[in-house]
Amino acid sequence: MRVDPTLARSKLAEIRTSAQRECRAGEQVVGIFALSRFSGDVEVLVLTDARVFSLSPVSNGARHLVESLELSELQEVFVQRKGVLRYGTVHAVPLEGDSLPLGYLNTKAETLDLFEETWAAARAGGRMLRLETPGLGPLRHGPDPQDHDPQAGGPPEVQEGDERVAQADLLIGHLTELGRLREAGLLTEEEFSAAKARVLGT
Repeated sequence: MRVDPTLARSKLAEIRTSAQRECRAGEQVVGIFALSRFSGDVEVLVLTDARVFSLSPVSNGARHLVESLELSELQEVFVQRKGVLRYGTVHAVPLEGDSLPLGYLNTKAETLDLFEETWAAARAGGRMLRLETPGLGPLRHGPDPQDHDPQAGGPPEVQEGDERVAQADLLIGHLTELGRLREAGLLTEEEFSAAKARVLGT
């Protein structure tokens, strides 16, 4: 099991117990990471060989399941390393529908590197369809999809229009989070304007 080095040691035993309690029979925890949201409703992200799920902060003596996503229903999970926000955003890409932001990791390189390694290990569980999503910046483990031979089967071709839609969705997500940061008083007007300009490339 891989553990986020930024997790408080005093909480680690309790977090491990909480994660194991949420696991189904035969499900194995692959990694545990500190996760945050502006809403404050999540504190832990757990990757298993079958699912990705998040846990709440301790309330009434226990943590509660917040979100649970089956690997078999996902194309990809990736952490956004570049951007204007303080924490690296973790996105889940379902087989159908838009990318889902799960929360924010600590941006220390060791945490982001460990998350990528852990996600690779979770994928190796063999319960996830191997699809890539160009335009969203997912982690890539293995050959580049551009080198793929269509006759060999595998990932479907992604149309240029689909890439533009995905990039637009990601841009909107950046701007929305910037607005939330400003409303929460975490960014001044000057910082907000500068960050928005960087996002828009102006």
